[in-house]
Amino acid sequence: MIKVVLTANLQKYYPEREFQLEAANVGDLLQKMDSRRALFSSYILEDDSTVRKHVNIFLNGQILPKNALKTALKSGDTVHIMQALSGG
Repeated sequence: MIKVVLTANLQKYYPEREFQLEAANVGDLLQKMDSRRALFSSYILEDDSTVRKHVNIFLNGQILPKNALKTALKSGDTVHIMQALSGG
């Protein structure tokens, strides 16, 4: 199982802040999250399937490149999905 942690501001788009899922890679993880909350990945991904400018995905504490949806996941991994807040 993969542990997934979302920032508090993403909780309004997804029912849980911390949970576990099985997934082969990051893209698969987002698809499975979409099955629990339709279109969740639209808050995370651009139309070209890269991670949005103000969103970062971390795997075991390491930031992933914006085009790393094929990054493999294994049981015990932790994925953090963080959306930056902006404004003034």
